Amino acid sequence: MILQHAPKNYSPEPTELLLIGKQKSGSRCFDTSSAVSKDRQIQVLLCGCGNAVHVLASYLGQHQSDDPSRALTFKVNILSLSHADRFTKSLSLDGYIRCINVGGKDTLGRADLVTDDPSLAVPGCSVILFALPADRHEVYLRAMVPYIKAGTTIGSMPGESGFDLCVRDVLGPVLTDTCTLFSLETLPWACRIKTFGRVVEVLGTKKVVDLCVHPSRQCRTVQKLVQSMLGTLPVVETTPTSNFLGSTIMNPNAIAHPAIMYGLLRHWDGKTPFDEPPLFYQALDKFTADVMANVSNEIMQIKKTILKFFPSVDLNVVRPIGEFFEEAYGEDIADHSSLERMFNTNKAYDGLTMPTQKTDSGRYLPLFDHRYLSEDLPCGLVVQKGIAELVGVSTPSMNRVIYWSQAHCIPPKEYLVKGKLTGKDVASTKAPQRYGFQDLATFMKVNKYV
Repeated sequence: MILQHAPKNYSPEPTELLLIGKQKSGSRCFDTSSAVSKDRQIQVLLCGCGNAVHVLASYLGQHQSDDPSRALTFKVNILSLSHADRFTKSLSLDGYIRCINVGGKDTLGRADLVTDDPSLAVPGCSVILFALPADRHEVYLRAMVPYIKAGTTIGSMPGESGFDLCVRDVLGPVLTDTCTLFSLETLPWACRIKTFGRVVEVLGTKKVVDLCVHPSRQCRTVQKLVQSMLGTLPVVETTPTSNFLGSTIMNPNAIAHPAIMYGLLRHWDGKTPFDEPPLFYQALDKFTADVMANVSNEIMQIKKTILKFFPSVDLNVVRPIGEFFEEAYGEDIADHSSLERMFNTNKAYDGLTMPTQKTDSGRYLPLFDHRYLSEDLPCGLVVQKGIAELVGVSTPSMNRVIYWSQAHCIPPKEYLVKGKLTGKDVASTKAPQRYGFQDLATFMKVNKYV
């Protein structure tokens, strides 16, 4: 993404005009509304308060003169059900969030509204964008559903697996079929919050990211919308035949994150802390790379089998994990000789460490209550496993990673039992079985993949 500096001679409006406190009983709300050109302006609701929301708020909430080339301007609301109070207390007095872009230019922008109240956040928003862990999608959807209007565009960044299944289940088929759904295959950036509510850093920007849209007739409209939201990079690619099935099967986070956690910690004794947080992506060894590649191979077999029964379905987005990373990061990768080396030498991953928690002794233990397991398992790998069961594909490598991962979740989960998704916690996933699908033909028809 190309980010623009705020002009040196630009100063925000006086603080007293920005901090217009709106307080509704039982809610926390921060309103920084100001006069903005209404020409082609789109009101967007960002759900969450993590890394991606900080970046998006900073970019979308720029002063309109900061980037005159942008086709659209945006008014930004933020809904955070859990951390609105922390967010509003952390914001600088003028409400602005700065994004430091390691590979480009910085940006300075702000949201017009930060709240935990869906009745304030949703009305007026024509676009709702989830930029939070996928295991929270259902919670937010159920809170917002009374206020979502027909015709709303609802998307996720990234979509993770089963996003459309979740939306259809919560909104119901009638409302869902009036809306446009979209998802990005992955986050556009590697990014980290530096100061909550104030400063976020983009460490690397992907070159290309795939988008899927339903219904397909809205494909180009949504592509232009998302490209305008992200800027010049990454390039948003899509086709009218792209679909959520391809997005669900080709979920790079689900293929990579649990496999890396398993591979890097396979010999850890479960108690000895590390002196420093270990590198994550760049610590990949051959064993871990092979596990990831084997999971990816099983994904490719799922694709092959679906196409055997439904040859007209577009699953071109589903490709080997190595190809995905080469396309996504391009020249950021110094050594393309193997999957292991691609991770080791990707400058976008420089210094990114394993999720850890600091002990009283000042050392570090792995953090298992983290989205690499809490999100990428029930809303990723388990969903892919569920589709494998529908199509009858054997997945020994996927099973191995799921068994290890579910045992290390906090609290431990039970998804896979004797190689099948019959565990008691399947009901908390986005697997097809959770929504009652037991055969491929019904799954494909009901969800309009064919």
